Amino acid sequence: MQMLVYLSIKSSAGMIMKFQLFAAAAVAGLASAPAAAQSADSCARLAAVVLPGATVTSSAVVTTGQVVVAPVMAPADLCRVTVTAKPTSDSDIRIEVWLPIKNNGKFLQVGNGGFAGQIPARTMLLGAMGGYIVAGTDDGHQSADGTDASWALGHPEKLIDFGTRAVKITTDIGKAIAAAFLQKAPRKAYFFGCSDGGREALMTAQRHPTDFDGIVAGAPAYDWTGLQASAALIGRARAAPARSARARPLTTSSRITRSDPSMPTSYGLRRL
Repeated sequence: MQMLVYLSIKSSAGMIMKFQLFAAAAVAGLASAPAAAQSADSCARLAAVVLPGATVTSSAVVTTGQVVVAPVMAPADLCRVTVTAKPTSDSDIRIEVWLPIKNNGKFLQVGNGGFAGQIPARTMLLGAMGGYIVAGTDDGHQSADGTDASWALGHPEKLIDFGTRAVKITTDIGKAIAAAFLQKAPRKAYFFGCSDGGREALMTAQRHPTDFDGIVAGAPAYDWTGLQASAALIGRARAAPARSARARPLTTSSRITRSDPSMPTSYGLRRL
C-alpha cells in the first residue's frame, strides 16, 4: 500500500528549516526497528557494483566525527558511496549514498533546493542520524550558487536531468546500492524534500507512484513557470532606473501567477 504525506508551508527560510527538521524526524519515526550492522568489508564491495549508465567513483568508510561533505560530519560510522551517471553525452549527474554501518534497513531519498547544483549533504545528515540509508543528487550540474541557472543555457539534456531524470536515476541507483550493502532490498523507501525538493516529491508521486512507501513534500515549488516569471518581473523592476511611486505600475499576483487566479492579491506584489 502506498502512502503519500503532503505537507506545505509558505513562510520564511528559518521556518522552512524548522519544517525540514520536523518532517525528517517524522519520517525517521515511521515503523522504526532495531538497527542491523554491516561490516566495513560490505562497504568495500560496493566499489564493484555494476550500474547501468553510471559508475561508482568511490566507496569508503567514514568514521564518527569525520567530515563526509564539508561541513557535514558523520553522526556515526557510515559507508559513503559516490556515483557519476551519464545517461546522455551532455549529462553529468553526481549522486551520493550514505549507508550507516548500523542502520534500520530502510531507504530515504532527499530532494534539493533552488536550482540544486550540490549534493544536499545537510538534509542527508538528518536521514543518516536516524539510521537510514540515504541518497541525494546535485540534479546533474555543479554550482556553488543554488540560484545560478547559467548551466541550463544551451544544454537541453541538463534541463531534463534537473527537471526529472536525475531524481529517478538516483532512486534506482540508491536502491541498488542499498540492496548490495544489505544483501537484500530495503524494508521501506521514503522521499523527503522541501522547496525544489517538494516539487521533486510531487513529481515522483505522480510519475513513479510505486517507488516509495511514503513521500513528504514540503513547501513545493511546483508552479515553476510562475515562480520564474515572478523572479524575472522583480529583477527587471529592480534593475530599472528609479521612478516616482506614482509612475510605477500596479502589479498583483494575477499578473505574476496566472496559473492560480484564485490566489489573494496579498500574496502578490503591491508595487514594483
